[in-house]
Amino acid sequence: MSGALVLAPLLAAALFGAWMALPAPSIPAVLAHMRVRALSGTEWRLAGLCVLNIAGEELWWRGFIQPRQEPVFCQGTWFVQGLLHGLFHFSFGCDPRVPMCRANTTPRYRAAQTF
Repeated sequence: MSGALVLAPLLAAALFGAWMALPAPSIPAVLAHMRVRALSGTEWRLAGLCVLNIAGEELWWRGFIQPRQEPVFCQGTWFVQGLLHGLFHFSFGCDPRVPMCRANTTPRYRAAQTF
């Protein structure tokens, strides 16, 4: 939900900016200006998997783990929840092909950069 609250105004601002930048604005012209194209079947499947992954993770952390932590940690549940959530994602490691991980200087990263 919080992601939608952040992304919706950004998308609205991008659409409004594209609308104002065009001499004869129309919806197809705005989409062409923003280089929006139709998704392929594989991209739709990937988008669906991403949505299901996010929904499943929310159900797991907020629907299953958090209610069991609240009787134990009371007001500190948010802190424990954040630590466990961070450790859970940290366990997946960092892919050197991802721009946020390019500062990684492990041999695996250097080997990946040679190809």
